Amino acid sequence: MQFIAYQLNFDIRYADDTTLIAAVFEKLQIATDQLQEACKKYGMKINTDKCKVISSSTTNITIENERMENVGEFNFLGSLVPNSALDVKRRIAMANSAFGRMKKTVWSRRDISTKLKLRLYNALILPIAIYGSETWSLTQYDANKLNVFENNCLRAILNVRLIEHVSIKELRKRAGQHNCIENIIRKRRLQWFGHVCRMSDESIQKRVMKEDFKGKRRRGRPHKRWLDLIREDTGIPVATAEKYAKDKIKWRKNVNTKWAKPL
Repeated sequence: MQFIAYQLNFDIRYADDTTLIAAVFEKLQIATDQLQEACKKYGMKINTDKCKVISSSTTNITIENERMENVGEFNFLGSLVPNSALDVKRRIAMANSAFGRMKKTVWSRRDISTKLKLRLYNALILPIAIYGSETWSLTQYDANKLNVFENNCLRAILNVRLIEHVSIKELRKRAGQHNCIENIIRKRRLQWFGHVCRMSDESIQKRVMKEDFKGKRRRGRPHKRWLDLIREDTGIPVATAEKYAKDKIKWRKNVNTKWAKPL
């Protein structure tokens, strides 16, 4: 599988997947041609049907005069990029599907303890819903959808019906879920931020985080950026948070205590 994007100047390889990234669009075609020539040396051929381009440019990228499809989003290594909202929707659907398949075999069975059911939920269902969530530019609307998904799962596991009017706080207390899904994602986001800050300035992750991507935007309120969430999570400027993140031990302590929000 070949995935080509338009951002900085480097490439990412994972198994037989290759991502080419360029800040100048013209360099993307050059990098593509170089990759094609390198593949020829080893008798390999790029499958252009699987190649996708994500770019605001209308210029086409070609391989041996065959144009590659320009798309708005692409499923790459399990995540739908670059739209976080669509990825959240997709993840919830996948987690709901997995939860539903276990209804008769696990959730509805009385011979399986509630404690074991909750352990299975945390080990099998929750990771599906929050896969890649540390990189999401999560809006409150999407966070609410994730919370609704979690609450529905807990009600099904605990056999609590809506007409019983059990509060969400009480529901989580019965389940022993000390952190809601939104708080789990917040913690993962801050941990990832600290990890990236401690990387070298030449690392791909740090360059992407610090890059100021120029481009046109629609009228109205601008979309919330990932670093905006970091500022909201910590309550301090991003530059200050970067300095704090250099100390791994103190950063982890702050993530688990100072910035950990109650249910």
